[in-house]
Amino acid sequence: MNAKRTEIEKFFGSFVLGRMLRDIGPIGCLDIGARGGPKGDLLAIAPAANVYCFEPDAVECERLNSKFSHGSSPFNEVRFFSTALSKNGGRRTLHITRHAGASSLLAPLPDIGHKFSRPQYVEVVEKLDIETMPLDEFATQCGLPEISHIKIDVEGLELEILQSAPRLLTESVVAIRSEVAFLPLRAAQPRYCDTAEFLETFDFMPMGFAELHHWRRYSTAKHLTITDDPIPFSRGQIAHGDMIFFRNPDRLPADSEADLRNLVKGAFLAICYGYVDHAGYLLKRPELGDFLKPYNLSLEAELRTVSLGLARRWNYTGAGKLFRRRKKP
Repeated sequence: MNAKRTEIEKFFGSFVLGRMLRDIGPIGCLDIGARGGPKGDLLAIAPAANVYCFEPDAVECERLNSKFSHGSSPFNEVRFFSTALSKNGGRRTLHITRHAGASSLLAPLPDIGHKFSRPQYVEVVEKLDIETMPLDEFATQCGLPEISHIKIDVEGLELEILQSAPRLLTESVVAIRSEVAFLPLRAAQPRYCDTAEFLETFDFMPMGFAELHHWRRYSTAKHLTITDDPIPFSRGQIAHGDMIFFRNPDRLPADSEADLRNLVKGAFLAICYGYVDHAGYLLKRPELGDFLKPYNLSLEAELRTVSLGLARRWNYTGAGKLFRRRKKP
């Protein structure tokens, strides 16, 4: 076990939950589309999280593995794989665009990119034939341990890759952060409703947006900013965002010790995204009574501590500032 696991002393001010987080075993997480490194969503549980990242660019993948193998990560373990994923596997064409972050296995729609002042998102500079495989198949072949969380941002292929992982979605995944599209930029790109409808068949519920992006037609300025453009201020059209999905807490199994550990892992993941209310509902499942007994847990008191600790952290973020503005009369 990585020595970082011993660094967990408290969790948003709660020493009891910090000890519980240390004890429940590594929380397996997938980061699909991890160019640059893992997102910071899970930093609160980093010493207890094993993050398995996918970056199809072999050179970038090697660089990241080298970087994170030298103790530069707060996570218990970080590994990068240069594997490209798809629903059915096989050879696919990767369309590399002038803006590298918009490259995709789906062909871009030039008309949309130009209409919204983003030609670099749709101008293909190179095409590469690459080998792909389904996520469930990869997880089995590589012997990945139980996965509780998936973050996926792969420029329009999110739904297809999720469709390739029915075993993971059924057996262990409790939380998903997925990019979703409202303004498809690529041919045959699914929209938000398609992703939500598919995940609902596995009892996943949409909880809220972690990110939301709006595009203007005559400016690339951020939403609701004032610029020197001919139209200085304007709302933009909703284009894409990252939606958080959690498994329905009433549908999660609680028949084995592994199931009970997954309930607790789900609670910690919920708190990472600010859903303390959801975490409390999970931890109050009656089946967890004996499992939690060794911690002599006063659940209401610990959740209150965590809730206030989370609020203090949010006070230093843009989200916290937005919250305070809304609270003013």
